[in-house]
Amino acid sequence: MTITLPHLSYRKITHFYPVALAAACAAIVWMAERNHRTQEQYATLQHALTNYFHSARNDAQDAFDAGDFQRAAALLDPTASGTKSDASTLFLRARSLECLGYFREAADAYTTLEQMPGKHLAILRGKAFCQRMASERTPSRIPSREVLYRLHDELMHRGDPASARFVARKLLPDLQPLRDSLFALLHGLDSDAQLTINKDSGLVDVTITQWKPQMADLLRDLKIGRLNLALCNLEDARELAGLEIHSLILSDSRVNDLTPLRTMPLHQLLLDHTHTADVRPLAGLPLHELNLSHTMIGSVQALALCPLQKLDLSHTAVRDIEALRGMELRELDLSHTHVTDLSALSGMPLERLTLNDSPVHDLRGLAGAKLKSLSLAGTAIKDLDALAGMPLTELDLRGCELLTDVQALADCPNLEHVYLPRQIKVPANHWQLSRLKFIEYERHNETSLARK
Repeated sequence: MTITLPHLSYRKITHFYPVALAAACAAIVWMAERNHRTQEQYATLQHALTNYFHSARNDAQDAFDAGDFQRAAALLDPTASGTKSDASTLFLRARSLECLGYFREAADAYTTLEQMPGKHLAILRGKAFCQRMASERTPSRIPSREVLYRLHDELMHRGDPASARFVARKLLPDLQPLRDSLFALLHGLDSDAQLTINKDSGLVDVTITQWKPQMADLLRDLKIGRLNLALCNLEDARELAGLEIHSLILSDSRVNDLTPLRTMPLHQLLLDHTHTADVRPLAGLPLHELNLSHTMIGSVQALALCPLQKLDLSHTAVRDIEALRGMELRELDLSHTHVTDLSALSGMPLERLTLNDSPVHDLRGLAGAKLKSLSLAGTAIKDLDALAGMPLTELDLRGCELLTDVQALADCPNLEHVYLPRQIKVPANHWQLSRLKFIEYERHNETSLARK
């Protein structure tokens, strides 16, 4: 049996496969030294080399899928391997060369493909486009932006948004080509997916209803402004690892382990209606807004170092909010919690506070606050003295059945909307407040409106 060893370009192949090449060369030297030319030994060498080039083909496919067209083309270069490519390998090389803008070489590869069995429309389209571009190209091998735009449009028209996406990256800061190719890829995985790109910031906003693992690879190199996975089937946040996300919406999702989020530059995180019970992984994150409503948390100690401005703890088992003392919170919701002591809120720049159906009965901890909106619906408060002088514009007292006197509101000159419990009967013009638009109050299980 005789064998023709392929001509190996050492410089090209060792760049990618130095170990495999060394092994093949060692086998050749070993056989030459011993002058062994048995069929079995040659077959062993042939098998090793076949495996070697098969590995190169697989790695070329991986490189192409990752957008490294230069490496894919080099791995499939017939002068490097000396092998006669099959149709699928040659087609991959033609596509790699085309995406690099090497249109003349790509056209030659497509022409060779035409002579093989199983030619299809993609080959004909590729050849026609590359021949047309080759006839127009300048001697430079670096594609101009105009050429890249045409290449991107051609790939999109050909139904290859995956390759078009990598071409689109070369067209940044123009975001439209990237948006078009990314949307096509996401829409192919989730027909309800939405994607927008902020042209000023370059941040991408994505909404996904049916999560698939390959989506993370599509988003990995992007700066994500908002990733909306509300009501999504995502269960393991580890699939989001490595993504640069500024706003993450996991409302009504199945995620409960937040550990993979601790390295993200999150400014907004919505976890309402999840089974979240431990927020320690969030400690120190640059969060400005956090929604933990309807979760299983009982402590907020881990949030002490977060620069929060908006926090929703409603419908949780939280009792102690001392960890919030000194925060720069502007909005806080403690509805349906077990909080009774509000002293930790003293000195906060709070503008909006919601305490509906909480056991709060003493408002002295709010004295001196600069609240604009306060909701006390369903609480056991008995007086409003602590509210005197506040810049309140909206106040909700519905369901405050123990309240009998609201005279302190006469010292809230900015009031525009007041919601009163049914037992309070006050004429619309009682306080002579210039900004008051209406008083809404309960009566006989209905709501009546008295306009000023």
